[in-house]
Amino acid sequence: MIDVKNLIDSCSVEEHLVKADNYFNNREEHLYLYQKPFHSAKESASSVHNLGQLLELASLKEGNKVLDFAAGSCWLSKILIELGCEVVSTDASLKALEIGKQLFKRHPPIRHKYKEPIFDLFNGKSFNYLDETFDRIIVNDAFHHIPNTKVILKEFYRILKNDGYVVMSEPGRYHSASHASQYEMKNFGVIENDFILEDIWSEASSVGFKNIEILPILKSAKIGIEEYQACIDGEIPKRIKKYITQDTINRSIFRLSKKEVVFNKINEKAFEFNKYLSQMHFLLNTKINRNEQYILYGAGTGAELILSMFHENILYIVDQNVFKHGTYLQGKMIYDLQKIKDFQGKLIISVFGRAEQIVEQLSNDLNFKKEKIISLDF
Repeated sequence: MIDVKNLIDSCSVEEHLVKADNYFNNREEHLYLYQKPFHSAKESASSVHNLGQLLELASLKEGNKVLDFAAGSCWLSKILIELGCEVVSTDASLKALEIGKQLFKRHPPIRHKYKEPIFDLFNGKSFNYLDETFDRIIVNDAFHHIPNTKVILKEFYRILKNDGYVVMSEPGRYHSASHASQYEMKNFGVIENDFILEDIWSEASSVGFKNIEILPILKSAKIGIEEYQACIDGEIPKRIKKYITQDTINRSIFRLSKKEVVFNKINEKAFEFNKYLSQMHFLLNTKINRNEQYILYGAGTGAELILSMFHENILYIVDQNVFKHGTYLQGKMIYDLQKIKDFQGKLIISVFGRAEQIVEQLSNDLNFKKEKIISLDF
């Protein structure tokens, strides 16, 4: 099995660019490159679903200047032009851009008046554009191919307008292990990296981005009339929650912006969750020992995220909600708080923003010591 980290480290950025260009060699007549996103009955539904959510987050306006980053055969650039945008199509592969030019010759946009994109060969490190040039930067299934993500995010920040967005749709956190990814890395030497959203946000925030907005993913589930009625009543079935968890693990669709969050009752919580997400990776890799076992406090979104990364290290979950007791979250039983009385190990608080109250409760009611508690809040 090919280790994607070793693959990234084995070549310079320039060498990775050569492999990317070679990948597109001799593909001029591969019709699927011209037909995307309607290139296959099997894959088109997923592609269009992801594209729809990507465009929703992009919040495009006619006349927007858009950078289609790692544009490949430029099929998305064509859609953006149909929507009235001014587009720069950039890719590290000259061959890919040549295929993109052929796409516009063979199948030009339907719009009565349009300008073809500017086709720009990317050098792998920087853009030849002034600061604050673009209203939107669109990255569709491409950032997981990049060896130097922080460098590129810094450039994104520089060339993005202050009220603009970087919008991405990327595969999941275990992408490199898939059969297709292993095949691509083995046969073409291209990068098929795992996309860990916490890592990307950590890098993005370090170069200046102030906000991340993430779309939850649900595309695998099919429900019957009873489950539909339960959703209408606000009682989301457990099966649907599991699908949301699984689909979100397998796909990340989000946008980055330079703006500070404007605080109000709704987005103050969104800001706190951004902070929680950006600190999650650091917490888990500095405070959790993979040779030890822990209890999770709270059976919510944070617990699902921790379980997806450290499933074998979690013994069980405790939660105050009596309706959750005796149920399971990702195979882990949920108990009443009394369960921790005789536990000698450490407890991880999976919720954010309430650590002080929780620690006080655990200390006063259950005599659980603060030094045995791990939290993002301290």
